[in-house]
This record gives sequence, C-alpha cells and structure tokens, in this order.
Amino acid sequence: MRFRKTVDLWDSGNITRLLDGSLRLQTGQWVRCGSDKLSRFVRMLPCGTIHAAHWNGSGAARQSRFDDLRGLCVLPHIDRIQSAVDSVMVTTH
Repeated sequence: MRFRKTVDLWDSGNITRLLDGSLRLQTGQWVRCGSDKLSRFVRMLPCGTIHAAHWNGSGAARQSRFDDLRGLCVLPHIDRIQSAVDSVMVTTH
C-alpha cells in the first residue's frame, strides 16, 4: 500500500470512509486532526477508535510517541483486551 497525501480526519467523509473500509490508512500515514500540525496514524480499533501520535512541541517528541504507540499495537494481548471492551460496550448499550 502506498502512502496518501495528508488525510484530514476532521472531515466526516473521511471518517465514514475509514469506518466502511473504503479508505484504508497504513501505520505512519500523515493525518490532520483539527490542527495545523500533522499527526501520524497508528491504527483504528474495531470499535472505531483512532490512535494517532500528535504534535507535542517537536517532531522528535511526536516521533517518540508514534514509536511508543506503534509498539503497543504489536503486543499480543491488546486485541484480546479490545475484544473484551467491545463485548462489554455492545452488551451494555
């Protein structure tokens, strides 16, 4: 998959496309989240929550945050935890 031009995640059309699968982003994609500073997409959870690393005073700080978040996504227990959270959310609403 190729990287796209910066994707505006504050655009409801882009969010709709992400949720329905017609827009796919890869980890590291530059995104805009309501600020003039760029963020980096990490992933979208099955429940629709988007993880992104935002500007935090410097590009180096954002990169460090991105690396930390990306590292969390490869831990095997994260998907099991998210699955349990999704189940609770579904059964309580």
